[in-house]
Amino acid sequence: MSKAKWTISVLVLLVGSVALGEFELYDSRYTVEVFTSFSYTGLGRSADLVFDDNGNLYSANWKVALAADGVINRISPDGTVQQWVTGMYRPNGLAWGEGGEFGDNLYVADASETSVWPNGEVTMVTPEGVKSHFAGGDPYQAGCMALDFYGNYGGDLFVGSTAHDRMSRVEPDSTTSRFGSWPGTFVGGVFDIEFDAPGGAYNGSMYVTTDSYDNSDPEVSGLFALDTVGDATRFATDILGAWAVEFDLTADAEFDGKMFIIGRGETGWMRVFRMNEDGSSELFARGIGFAPDAFAIAPDGGMYLSSYDEASETVTIHKISLVPEPGTMSLLLFGAVSLARRKSAK
Repeated sequence: MSKAKWTISVLVLLVGSVALGEFELYDSRYTVEVFTSFSYTGLGRSADLVFDDNGNLYSANWKVALAADGVINRISPDGTVQQWVTGMYRPNGLAWGEGGEFGDNLYVADASETSVWPNGEVTMVTPEGVKSHFAGGDPYQAGCMALDFYGNYGGDLFVGSTAHDRMSRVEPDSTTSRFGSWPGTFVGGVFDIEFDAPGGAYNGSMYVTTDSYDNSDPEVSGLFALDTVGDATRFATDILGAWAVEFDLTADAEFDGKMFIIGRGETGWMRVFRMNEDGSSELFARGIGFAPDAFAIAPDGGMYLSSYDEASETVTIHKISLVPEPGTMSLLLFGAVSLARRKSAK
């Protein structure tokens, strides 16, 4: 029998300094790890992330606008990455059909196969990965997208345009119409849409992120709440621009049932903020030497954030989750020690 040699690697996540390319967290209850990464020629940043009902994570990636190099990657719960749909032009937004009137399908806001700049479409992708045109016309340069699966806004898909700065409603039969008149004609675009739950801490409203190129115009750049007719109210005065918004809808409220955004304040750097009900914000996480592109909170827990390294054409997805309780940690350590000793005894 050899002398047992073992290390307790689980503690590595809890100690040490934050290095370049990693996330720094501002809440000691959480830890971060790399969930997966993938790279191939022509790969671009993740424009959006969304989960399906089976725990698969979908990432919309494109590099050159209207070059048909856009793909949808499907990432299984164990981190395995599959190029699921190829030949898209500029997939910017993703929405899962939730099994209702929109079925168990994935919906993609794409730049359109017409290859004409102002055009855009919503593409439907079946569970088998077969894509087809679902809606178009009014969305124009279709950007972000979300499904109102709660029904507060009619239970439809909502699409934000990145070129003509408008929002559209898409019904289950593909009928498309304008949704309100906001934000108007500013240059920048609607970046993300999400819905609070009925009776939720954020009034069950639709929330939209925008990022204006015009000196962060406070009327149209930042984080906004929209009512059921599309009228917008600025929600956070200290957020000057934002790319993405997510709600913690996990059963155990792993992230305190809060709203989170990828946004920027006075510094100009995109970071992850936790938003309070009164519109104030708290810095939650920041990338060291990089900014996150998109994120999603899994229904069963965990916040997943994507970032892109252009030099290596690599997308890395980090996962932020709660640090195990002391009792759970003790069990993990006991199991690791026992396993190491059993192996050394062989």
